[in-house]
Amino acid sequence: MATSNIEAVRTALQSLSEVLDPYIEGVTAKLVPAGLDWTVLLAAKDAERGIRDKEYSRTDPQDQFRIITEPIGSLGYIFNDHLSRGEQGFVGELRNVRNDVAHFKPFPPDDAVRALDTIERVMRAIGAVREADAVRTSRQDILRGNFEQQTRKAVRAATALPGTADAELPAWREVLKPHPDVASGRYSNAEFAADLYSVAVQGNAAKEYQDPVEFFRRTYLTDGLKELLRRAVDRISGSESANPVINLQTTFGGGKTHSMLAVWHLFSGRPLHEFPQSVQDLLAGEHADVLGRSVRKAALVGNEIPPSTPSRKPDGTVVHTLWGELAWQLGGPEGYAIVADADRTGTNPGNLMRELFTKFGPAVVLIDEWVAYARQLPDAPDPKRPVPGGLFETQFTFAQSLTLAAENVPGTLVLVSVPASEGRPVKTDEDDQEREAAKASDLEVGGQRGRDALHRLDYVIRRVAYQWSPATRAESYEIVRQRLFEEPDAKAIATIATAARRFTEYYRMHPREFPTGVGQSEYESRIKAAYPIHPELLDRLYSDWSTLEKFQRTRGVLRLMSHVVHQLYERHDPSPLIMAGSIPLDAQPVRSEIVQYLDNAWDAIIQSEIDGENSVARTVDQERPALGDRALALRTARAIFAEATPTLEAALKGKDRKSITLGMAMPGDVLGNIGSALDGLQEKSSHYYSEDGRFWYDTQPSLNRLAAERAAQLSLDAVHGEVAVRLKRVFKGSTDVIADVVHPETSSDVDEADYLRLVVVPPQFVHNGKDKDSSASKWVHDLLRQRGNAPRSNVNTIVAVAADEKQWGTLESAVRSYLAWSSIFDETTRLDLTQSAAAQAQTMLESANRTVDDRLAHTWIWGLHAVQDDPQAPFVVGQVRADGQEKNLTKRIGAKLASSDIAHSYVADRVVRLDVEEFLRARWTRGFIGFTELWAYYTRYPYLHRLRDKSVLIRALEESLFDVAFLDTGFALATGFDSITGDFLGLAVPLEDTEFGPFDDKTLVVRPDLAVAQRRREHDERVEPPVTSETPGPDPTPPPVVPPGPAPRKVVANATFTLRHVVDPSRDMSDDLQTIAQEILALLRGAEPDVLDITLTVEAQKADGFDDNTVRAVKQNSQELGVANSRFGNL
Repeated sequence: MATSNIEAVRTALQSLSEVLDPYIEGVTAKLVPAGLDWTVLLAAKDAERGIRDKEYSRTDPQDQFRIITEPIGSLGYIFNDHLSRGEQGFVGELRNVRNDVAHFKPFPPDDAVRALDTIERVMRAIGAVREADAVRTSRQDILRGNFEQQTRKAVRAATALPGTADAELPAWREVLKPHPDVASGRYSNAEFAADLYSVAVQGNAAKEYQDPVEFFRRTYLTDGLKELLRRAVDRISGSESANPVINLQTTFGGGKTHSMLAVWHLFSGRPLHEFPQSVQDLLAGEHADVLGRSVRKAALVGNEIPPSTPSRKPDGTVVHTLWGELAWQLGGPEGYAIVADADRTGTNPGNLMRELFTKFGPAVVLIDEWVAYARQLPDAPDPKRPVPGGLFETQFTFAQSLTLAAENVPGTLVLVSVPASEGRPVKTDEDDQEREAAKASDLEVGGQRGRDALHRLDYVIRRVAYQWSPATRAESYEIVRQRLFEEPDAKAIATIATAARRFTEYYRMHPREFPTGVGQSEYESRIKAAYPIHPELLDRLYSDWSTLEKFQRTRGVLRLMSHVVHQLYERHDPSPLIMAGSIPLDAQPVRSEIVQYLDNAWDAIIQSEIDGENSVARTVDQERPALGDRALALRTARAIFAEATPTLEAALKGKDRKSITLGMAMPGDVLGNIGSALDGLQEKSSHYYSEDGRFWYDTQPSLNRLAAERAAQLSLDAVHGEVAVRLKRVFKGSTDVIADVVHPETSSDVDEADYLRLVVVPPQFVHNGKDKDSSASKWVHDLLRQRGNAPRSNVNTIVAVAADEKQWGTLESAVRSYLAWSSIFDETTRLDLTQSAAAQAQTMLESANRTVDDRLAHTWIWGLHAVQDDPQAPFVVGQVRADGQEKNLTKRIGAKLASSDIAHSYVADRVVRLDVEEFLRARWTRGFIGFTELWAYYTRYPYLHRLRDKSVLIRALEESLFDVAFLDTGFALATGFDSITGDFLGLAVPLEDTEFGPFDDKTLVVRPDLAVAQRRREHDERVEPPVTSETPGPDPTPPPVVPPGPAPRKVVANATFTLRHVVDPSRDMSDDLQTIAQEILALLRGAEPDVLDITLTVEAQKADGFDDNTVRAVKQNSQELGVANSRFGNL
């Protein structure tokens, strides 16, 4: 059964605990009283803080980690001289790991791998080599088990990056194939860490490192490496002028171990013709015959040799010291015998080294990680804790004897790897990259003890050694390409040249968008040398990422880029080059590799902000098609991370826009859109920074995070309040349809009126077009039904506008953002914002303000109004969607109401006639309707047309006076009615009387047939009887032409009913009223009358007034029943 991740970590912690105890005991021996152990130091520290009676254990990892990472009273940090800050930092990290294990917290593969890597590093730092090897095996098992699954997942979820439509810029994967192990992912990170011990001693390294021919096939021969190999051949051939000692003094990950392996494999006993052509060309005529001879070899790797533990060889030889190991590797038991006494006593072998080289030569001796070995040795012998490896001082006398022996015995070559020492002179021809890397890595040296060892060894070695220089930056490109990719053929070389030319042409076409010089031929050559990786990406990895303590330059570049290339190859990446903007940070293997050099917090930040499934960058691309079509926000975010993250500890953080653009832009991109991408990232990201034209991500939340936190803390009332204020700004004034706008909080705020009001529904109530019972719909229904506690009369004078439920969430978010940025901007001084941060706050505030206005217009889109198709049925709330491009929101809703026949600024007289004949027939049958009464009907009942105001009805009636079809579609008007004579007063008949006014309470709207009949009678009465004349002639005043009217209308019998009944309060009133309702009113309703008005009138008086209980009960009951116009009065 496979071991779980947490079990693997627990086992590794237990193993670490076992080797830490004796190590801590050795370091603290002089500080602890006799007969006690090192835990008394912790007990004393805790006692000073008032903590007593606590139990301690030498094998408890937590106690072990505490004493290494905490200051112990006046002693301070007692491990500073033995472990570097970085190594102590690893121990501090393990405190959290131990807690997670103790609390059974699950360990995802990433966390388990990091924990095991940290444990391994601590083990090697204290010389526990064998235990570290076991932890490494466990870590690699987890990596292998998780790799294929994560790769498949990443490929499935990947967002395709854009290619180009340019036929001269094919996808890089179509031009250069990765080596099979890289393409398929069948590699481990350890394969890119050239391991001298695995190759030379264990013989179990990967084929490309173990096999000499394959090693050189994958190795780019830099000028420095060529020089090293020539010097090595010269020395082994017996040349006395050749350098006997060569110091490979490079920085952490600078290629020294790889160079040692090259020398090791060169003298593998193979003749020159078996090596690749590049090696044959290099060494032809250079004492090439020496390569086929037998050459003795020894490889000493300091961090693989525990000085406190003797090593038993297969032949039974027990080796204690470095010189003993060296002698045994060169000559077996016979060679060991030469230095046996010195080995057993831990003393310097002196001239015995010369005897050894003379007897077992020619010989190549490789010594790596010497400082790591020497720093673990004691200053003086301790009988209680003997260290077989000898004393600290002895290492340097041995170094002197070794170099002198090599110098005096021809055919002997010693290659030593001593880290670059702080303060050493830097050659004037070294570039900035080497100049920055001149000081030793803290991780590689390890504490003050390591630095002391470094300076001593450096002093001894430098006197006789040739100081070898590593590859130049340009050669580093070739190293990466040759290790990761197959050799290009002639066609590929031509395509690469074309691609390089097209990119430089693109840079020349946009000189203001890119750094100076990238459009020149020199940069074109760099693109060709680095292809398919863009030189900007390699520059950043070698120059910036290599400044991070754990990043191992070429080794680190190869490890990272192998993951990147594999992921992109699997995803069929169509990009012409692999750029900083191409790095698939969403792929776990890539993210894990890059985050190990950074703080743990970066993993979550990358996934949430840069390249997770729902990251900010992907969201910006989705919301802005112009960006999303080219994944510009995603590529920009990736480039900012890759380019700027290593600069966070520098005085000048971040990278400028031109550098970011160089790291992600390719032919086909609209460079102006990169600015939009940067704006989008700044608007939404919580860890994104922009200052003085430089951009970066940071683990510290930015102002965006502060704004997000403040936005989340805002109350909903604050949001509603801001929205209400803005609604009053955007919904105001009047239009040709809407007479006024009202912003109420409750229905009591909307007075009765006889003109059309647009009521803006408060933001607390929203509407869903598919839900008739939405909160806004209910609120509007209550508004139309009553005003406060009283019933509402003029229902047909109100329309409402409400927020869309789906859009409200977006608006709320925008308002919260606006209020948050507003508070930050107002607190510029209190927050001590820099000028750049204050400018950002102002920019974000202005942007958020525009967004709110835009969202508001997209949210208040529902027109709600009363609908009553059947006069006998109660009204319901209808809806109309009123969105659009019109900026004036009042005008927009008004136009929609008009186009949907919901509200009118004009109606023809025939429309009014239809309303009257269909819905007011009972009133119309008596021959006229009062104008005021007719207008009251229009304001009250939603089954009639909804008119803006009274002027709309007046205009319709006035136009009726000009209507030639008035008998069928119009009206006559009058100023009164004489009930005695049955005539209308002030009658205005259409076509005869075209002027009428004013329209007031006396105005009557008259049936046109009755008006025509009255006018005919009036005419007949004015005409004189005809006079008989001897000479007939024409009548000088002919009667006016009156259109023929209809026959007198037949009287309709029983067309009206009225009732007045006095209820006796002394009798059973409820029974009396119920009887009337059942026996009379129900019959009338069943007859489907055109009009059925039932009004209950109650008058009650009491000389001394009603008591308080009665008043309170009557008022409460009236309120609950919705009784209109009920009140108590005074006498």
